[in-house]
Amino acid sequence: MRDDDVLKTTKDKRSTSDDDILKTLCDKHPTLKACEDLKVKEEVVVVSISSRIKTLTYAINGFIYNVFAYVFGCIKFICRLFLQYSFGFLLVIIGKSEESTILMTYFDSVSIEKFSVWFILIINHVLFYCYYQNSSTCPVVMMPKRSFSSENESKRLQEQVSEMEEELEKLKKEISTYSIQVNEKLEEISNLEMTVKNLNTQLTKEKLLNQTLLNEVGTFKETANILDKKLLEKESEILMKNSTIDTLKDNLKELKEELKTIEEKFFFVIKELDTKDENISNLEESTTNLKKQLEDKNNIISEKEKEIKQMNHSIEELSKCKYETEILLAVEQENIIKLQHEFEVLQEALAEISKFPADDSISFEMCNEESEAAAIETKTMRLAKIMESTKIKAELKEITSKYKDSQSELSNVVAKVIDLEEKYYDILTKYEELSGHSSQLSKDLEKKEIELTTINKFFADRENEHRLSTASQLEEIKYLKKSLNAVGDNDKQISVLLQQIEDLKEEISKNDKQLKIKIVTAEEQSHSNYIKMRAAVRECEEHKREKEIYRKRLLDIDMSPQFKKKSSRTDSPISNDKSIDETDSLPPQPATTGSTFAPTIYQNMGHRIPLQHLPPPLPYGMAPRPFVAPTVPHFFPGIRPQYRPPMPSLGPRVPPALDERLQRPLMTHPSYTPRPNVNIGYTTPMFNGLHPAAGYSSNQPNTMQAPGEITRPIVNNMMHTPSTAIGMHTSNASFASTSSPINRSMDRSSV
Repeated sequence: MRDDDVLKTTKDKRSTSDDDILKTLCDKHPTLKACEDLKVKEEVVVVSISSRIKTLTYAINGFIYNVFAYVFGCIKFICRLFLQYSFGFLLVIIGKSEESTILMTYFDSVSIEKFSVWFILIINHVLFYCYYQNSSTCPVVMMPKRSFSSENESKRLQEQVSEMEEELEKLKKEISTYSIQVNEKLEEISNLEMTVKNLNTQLTKEKLLNQTLLNEVGTFKETANILDKKLLEKESEILMKNSTIDTLKDNLKELKEELKTIEEKFFFVIKELDTKDENISNLEESTTNLKKQLEDKNNIISEKEKEIKQMNHSIEELSKCKYETEILLAVEQENIIKLQHEFEVLQEALAEISKFPADDSISFEMCNEESEAAAIETKTMRLAKIMESTKIKAELKEITSKYKDSQSELSNVVAKVIDLEEKYYDILTKYEELSGHSSQLSKDLEKKEIELTTINKFFADRENEHRLSTASQLEEIKYLKKSLNAVGDNDKQISVLLQQIEDLKEEISKNDKQLKIKIVTAEEQSHSNYIKMRAAVRECEEHKREKEIYRKRLLDIDMSPQFKKKSSRTDSPISNDKSIDETDSLPPQPATTGSTFAPTIYQNMGHRIPLQHLPPPLPYGMAPRPFVAPTVPHFFPGIRPQYRPPMPSLGPRVPPALDERLQRPLMTHPSYTPRPNVNIGYTTPMFNGLHPAAGYSSNQPNTMQAPGEITRPIVNNMMHTPSTAIGMHTSNASFASTSSPINRSMDRSSV
């Protein structure tokens, strides 16, 4: 067998090596016949494989499509039967059989693909809604089985108790912060209610305005009816006047024929005048443009002359400054020469001073008083010369610095003078160009003025002739217009009245549109405010629930008495698959010295996981329950792995239904009607919902309420019995009490 395998592998290697050699040869020499055969074979293989893949995928897709089409066709048929025998039957009973047939035909016209998409979407929405209703923010923690029988772990328990007390203090601080946040949100809700009230007042005002506008519309309609009556009266008058107009029309026809002949002559003259007027206007425009250009250029020239004068003045000032700086430089150079001479003299004096002995040994060597006085005089002389030399050095430094500054200023001044000279020459060249251009423009202007005077003389004579001819024609036209104006006045009055009616209608429609837009915007604002208020109410309710849970735990801690261990603990089998909520018993609390067990909170994946304290002690005479030390989960940091206190959960925290969450509508909008007999009460942080054993009644009235809310005591208060804990029930979609394992143990111990 091995020899056969070796032979096969060698043959395969040879075949692959031969193929590789052929491919390399074909790449180098593609014109060979063997290469063409190889290409044909590869194409045939590729085509056969692709065709097989296509047929296979087509068959699989067709099979899947047919199966889904058959399934959804059956579902569609079932839905059709349901519609036919429910809604269709009801419509037939009512007497609307045609609508039932239309409904069934529309349902039959819907394709299977569209029906399948809608069906999947409905199922998806239903599943997500159920998941949202049954979701929990506090997960159930599974605790595995472990034995606990060592004595050293009691010390660890005490250490953990101290840690839990510290965490309890942190929890109290968090509760205080939550209460502050709740108060802030209540204030926001009150502000939203005030805004809603303001919007409602605005709506009422706008409705009143709308009513006033409708009343005005009614008055306008009455005036329109009166005007219609007047129109009918005036129509009768118009008929009387039409007869007189007919006679006038005959006269007008004769006059029009005469007018046509006159108008033809008149139009010919007008055309000639128009052409000449256009020529005159063009000439006037050109003259005005030339005048404007001359004025602009004269202004530019005057400005440039002013600039040149300023530049000359600045150049003179700069030349004066230059002359003064040169004088100062000469004086400073003479001072520098003098100072250098003085410096050389001082250096010689210092050299002579240095020849004298500087040490105090001379005073000790001299014995006579005269020699001591001479030494003192030499020292004083030496010090005076040193002081003078230092002063001279300082003055020399100041003079050198001033010399450098003056040189830098002189260089800047020279550069500015050069720039100003360049600008001066540029301005002179521009001035010469502008002066030449202005002389040409003045010559052109003189020519144009001569042409204008000749044209004005020609047209003045023609205008006088035309005025004489048109004066007689205008008198005849005025007489005809007077006769026509009497008819046109009535028509104008009618048209004015009709326009007033149309304007009033347009104003009414515009006012209606504006009112509708305002109402829509107010409704949108009220709806957004209502949604914000609902979100704030939900957050407040969640904070209240958390506060009540923490308060219950603190009360249980305060009520649990201290006890000591009296008997040894035995192991009790607890299944690894069950949670702590499902177990019937919990381990007893270890002996403590004046310390309380506080709940701790560990954060895992964004969830707040409460850890409850150990259970209270059993009554006298009952055997202690065995303690089971669970293993430490990997998501609890900061706790030793030897021991972990039991952690009973509060069950799945299911959010209330939408009807329960949206209980109290705080708006007076007609689209939001409040539910009957539903009101949300706000519990105070320390006096509502406390344990009766702590000295507080469970049915105290609500003292803290939202603005605009009816005061009533808290309903559904679950804190007044020790055997209940705060929880959520999914069937009723409301708050319900579920028994915790700790309270179960207390009930059994009482039995």
